[in-house]
Amino acid sequence: MYYGCDMGYKMAENDLRNYAANKTAIINLREQIKNLEDEAGQIRSATADATPVQGGGSTREDRMLSNIHMRDKLAGALKSAESDVSRVERALALLDDEERLILNRFYINRHKDSLFRLMEELGIEQSAVYERKSKAFFHFRKALYPAAL
Repeated sequence: MYYGCDMGYKMAENDLRNYAANKTAIINLREQIKNLEDEAGQIRSATADATPVQGGGSTREDRMLSNIHMRDKLAGALKSAESDVSRVERALALLDDEERLILNRFYINRHKDSLFRLMEELGIEQSAVYERKSKAFFHFRKALYPAAL
């Protein structure tokens, strides 16, 4: 438990807050993997007559292994980010436009004046914004973590 909140609540909240960063990470990770793939093509394979230093491989082999290791590591991070983004997008797709707008302003693209902008755009008072935020978050959380309710 997190200070009176259940685990599903905190996880859903974190998923929303990390959504924009994960979308950016997907772009960056794909670019890094492509760069490493290009770099791997430039690393020439070790020749048979190259004599490795005692107890180790050649520099080319080390560079290739390092490249492969880094690509595997980045591919795992990419898969995780894609999974997180996909789950959030599926849950957001179940909400109506107003619910998505509210969650977007409170969690995804939060700004200092988000509350006041929502009050103005929706033509409602502050307490009504918070009430609608709670309902929108409940629907989102229910879609994302139904077993945690």
